[in-house]
Amino acid sequence: MTNDDFAAGLRAVAAWFETHPEIPAPSGLRIPVYGMDDTKESVAIQIRALGNAKKEYDNDFFRLTREFGPIEVSIVSYRTAVCTARVVGRKTVAAVPAVPEHDVDIVEWDCEPILDQSEGEQS
Repeated sequence: MTNDDFAAGLRAVAAWFETHPEIPAPSGLRIPVYGMDDTKESVAIQIRALGNAKKEYDNDFFRLTREFGPIEVSIVSYRTAVCTARVVGRKTVAAVPAVPEHDVDIVEWDCEPILDQSEGEQS
C-alpha cells in the first residue's frame, strides 16, 4: 500500500462518517507505523517528518506519538535501534512452580537524543 492509497482510504472513511451521523465516532484511534529498517538514521527521518511528538519507551519498543485531534499517529521502533542497553548488575529471581531460581541482568538504557536540540527534538 502506498501513502497515497492510505490517505485516500482515510478520506473515504472520513466522508462515510460525515454522511452517517447515526454511527458514533470511535472514542480514539492510534495508527501505528511500522516497517522502517529501525536504524537511528531511519528513526531520525521519521522524527523530522512527525514533528513535535511525545516519546514513550518500554522494555522492547520506542514510540513517537503525535496527536491529530482525536487521532494519534505512533511511529514504533525497537528500543535497541535508538538506545543502548547497559547492564548495571544482576539480581536473583526467586523460584516459582516450574521455574527454578535464576539470575537476570539489571539493565539501564542510554537513550541519547536522535536529533540535535537545534533540530527541534525535545528531550
